[in-house]
Amino acid sequence: MKTSKPRVVPPEIAADVAAMFQRGAEPDSIVVRMRMLGLNKIESIKLLRDCCGISIANGKDIVDLSPAWADRRESDEKFHDAAEQALNLILDEDKLTAA
Repeated sequence: MKTSKPRVVPPEIAADVAAMFQRGAEPDSIVVRMRMLGLNKIESIKLLRDCCGISIANGKDIVDLSPAWADRRESDEKFHDAAEQALNLILDEDKLTAA
């Protein structure tokens, strides 16, 4: 799976997002715009927090459920489930070792 390293979002993109928010744009429209401008999911979540005052948790929900990222939803959910299963296995092993 290819991952992209978060980068510093150019100020002009941040200003564009802030202006959209101030004009009352719907969050989905803002997320679509951010993806069109090349931002990844993490950058989008952070920008929603920084420019729109949205919490990280709400920003994650908005981005994850946005139509802009619908093509990634299934693979992201599978990755999340696999990571959670792996963590549970590690925790279970630690409990057995400690007993």
